[in-house]
Amino acid sequence: MRILKNFDSAKKALNGVVVFEGDWGGQVYLSCPMKYVKCSENVLKKLLRDIDASEWDCNKGIGTNLTYYKAKPGDGICGGMFGGVVEDELWIHPDIAEDKKELIKKVINGELTTINQKRGKK
Repeated sequence: MRILKNFDSAKKALNGVVVFEGDWGGQVYLSCPMKYVKCSENVLKKLLRDIDASEWDCNKGIGTNLTYYKAKPGDGICGGMFGGVVEDELWIHPDIAEDKKELIKKVINGELTTINQKRGKK
């Protein structure tokens, strides 16, 4: 895996991927090929804050990281709680609740702007 500079370079790169981490790398929340990211970078940043607030609220919003990589399906992502993996689809850590996973998918897909709402964009 190779780190990419930013959202735009990851969108343009063949095999660009975004990775969300919390707890200072103690948990990889998700990875997603950029070809499937339909929301803006600001929405991704808000999504990371929302996920972190529900998974590691004790960290008070610090210790998160949104990183863009050039990676291929099957590449592992080092991190706590067994790390993560790059797949040719959105990968979400198994400890995240199923109902939250559906909302995360909708945010990534551009259908919602936050996991804290249930209907439509606001």
